[in-house]
Amino acid sequence: MDYLERVEKSAEFIRTRLGTDVRYAVILGSGFASVLPPPRNEIRIDYSEVPFFPDSVIRGQGSQIRYGGFGSKKVMFFCGRFHLYQGVSPLEVVMPIVVAAKLGVKLMVLTNASGGINRSFKPGNIMLIRDHINFMGENPLVELYSLRNGNSEDFFIDMGNAYPVHLIEKFISSAKRLGYESVVKCGVYVGVKGPNYETPAEIKFFAKAGADAVGMSTVLEVIAAVYQKIEVLGVSIISNMAAGISPHILNHREVLAVVSDAAGKFFAILSEFFRFV
Repeated sequence: MDYLERVEKSAEFIRTRLGTDVRYAVILGSGFASVLPPPRNEIRIDYSEVPFFPDSVIRGQGSQIRYGGFGSKKVMFFCGRFHLYQGVSPLEVVMPIVVAAKLGVKLMVLTNASGGINRSFKPGNIMLIRDHINFMGENPLVELYSLRNGNSEDFFIDMGNAYPVHLIEKFISSAKRLGYESVVKCGVYVGVKGPNYETPAEIKFFAKAGADAVGMSTVLEVIAAVYQKIEVLGVSIISNMAAGISPHILNHREVLAVVSDAAGKFFAILSEFFRFV
């Protein structure tokens, strides 16, 4: 059974459990899932239940789909994502995106914890991604292209509007209505493979390239979402300042603590945001 057949089986199982197609989805990065307000009339599905679905084992992420009312919408939350540094393929990394597309999702919010490169940022800031730099050395479309025997030109996608401005503006407006505008920033995210944190020299290089924050996820998912014609809002919580900017030694547990604290504001803004999309 090839990848696309496995995707169909996964989507079919989730659709049967939910009893409906889905329009809105959120992928929660490190530290987010533990403070997610319980969706109304919630349905939970463990990743391990879903046929052919990978399983997340990263501390602070969970490994579960949670679906229910959130704000004024019905939203599917992927609590846990898959990373290249776990040894999985790019296609496994983006499987939630491809499955979501099969379920009818048209808007995805992709969240992550990231290191701040922009010196005006502070831990706990919420950075809306306006563009990205792919420094992962991978692209999920390469494997998809080979699965289809290279016979389609639709893989040559335009990434110029990967992060639609109208979604960024709606999130900022939502933050202003709640009085949280001071913590919301915008910037460029650079994705690296990990799992080690970056060196100070690498951070200097990324800064010169125009990056404001760095992390180990999101980029491949966005490429897959654009290919699937899903609109994306990308959100990074600045969990720490990157190597060479702060003398503090980077620690994953501290990253989770900062994100969990800031995620409360994020979920409040997100609930308001879903009223206007």
